[in-house]
Amino acid sequence: MPENGRSQWFYLHPHVHTCAKGSSGLLHDPLTGHTLEYTNEPAITELVASLDGPDNLRVVDYADVSVTQPAVADFVDRVRALHMGGLIDKKHSTGKPIQMTPRARVQRDPRKDTQDADIMLGEAVMGYVKEVTVHVNRVCELDCSLCTSAYKQFRCCTRIEGGNEELDLATIRNLLAELASSGTMQVNMMGGDVFSYSRFEELIKLVEASRFYATLHTHYLNLPETAAALEILDARRWTMELLVPMPVDRVRLAEALRKLRAAELPYIVHLVVETDDDLAEAEGLVDALGLVDSAVRPHFNGENLAFFEENVFFTKDDVVAARPSPQDLYASSRTNRLDFGRLVVLSTGEVFANPNNPKLGDLASTSVHKMLCHEVRRGESWFRTRSCVKPCRDCVFQCMCPPISDYEHAIGRNNLCLAPPREVGELGAP
Repeated sequence: MPENGRSQWFYLHPHVHTCAKGSSGLLHDPLTGHTLEYTNEPAITELVASLDGPDNLRVVDYADVSVTQPAVADFVDRVRALHMGGLIDKKHSTGKPIQMTPRARVQRDPRKDTQDADIMLGEAVMGYVKEVTVHVNRVCELDCSLCTSAYKQFRCCTRIEGGNEELDLATIRNLLAELASSGTMQVNMMGGDVFSYSRFEELIKLVEASRFYATLHTHYLNLPETAAALEILDARRWTMELLVPMPVDRVRLAEALRKLRAAELPYIVHLVVETDDDLAEAEGLVDALGLVDSAVRPHFNGENLAFFEENVFFTKDDVVAARPSPQDLYASSRTNRLDFGRLVVLSTGEVFANPNNPKLGDLASTSVHKMLCHEVRRGESWFRTRSCVKPCRDCVFQCMCPPISDYEHAIGRNNLCLAPPREVGELGAP
């Protein structure tokens, strides 16, 4: 205990993240990675709440701190030891010190407006869109077991049943024209088999005439045998995304990679795994084929929960070790960072913020602007944060954890942390 401590100010640094639930809470310093957690300590919770109060700006009179309680005194000592805060002698100031403390908010948030949100947002809502994935067709001669489910877990081609065989080129043209005034930076084109699109060359020219960075996604077995289809792609504008489910035909994969390198096209290989054997094979491919730009994509097939618990689920230690940045912490408190700014268009013309959630509309009858206003006002994807669902909303680590992902949807639970069974919440539980 510092001498003359009662004539001092106790402060907490503005960048330190705090979260309290009941009489338990958490302090996390994103700059150092230090975390201070307390449980069943109402006096500490009251102190942190007082520090976070708008009138205090994280500075309180140390004389008002209940340091006679051992838990509070120990808390103050630990805050100082971890350099999350400290004490200032009052003789060095003529009044209470002032700190500028950040407050997270969403610009032009229409959910807080009582007027028509479409009018309040205007064209500003278009600036939210950053990435659009377009499934141009559903035609494919392959029969992949993951076809109808993987596209709801990660970016993947699909041969979804029903609706049009392909999206009309005029519809795609109108979509890109509307996105031209948006904040969209990336457009992903895929199928089905994207190379079987009836107006493939026109599609490529249409995208290249836009300002967007573009990717072309295909199963490695659907890469054309001739080089003509690849030669029309401008390597400065396109990146190929190659889907490679395990087990793999190594000869055909090596040939596919040879073609891409010959065309001088940048590419990323997505290695889809479902089992430990798949994972071992994928890791072997990375070394054997020199896959510098590759990513492992676990696929939940309904029967491999144990594999996900071992390789995808995370622990509290994993969350702390990840050291989310201040920007990540603020963003996670307001938006789902995985979904926000993304749209998915199926070959039926249906548009989704996330294909696991209800559609926003149809390109044939609704403007993108109107669909975006719907998502911002009443949607279930962009603003689905852990603070909205059980058990995460009662957890002090809610903003530090990764956002709710498509894997939570596939598995049917709101969190992928290794919490005791009584703490696991079913997907959709309020």
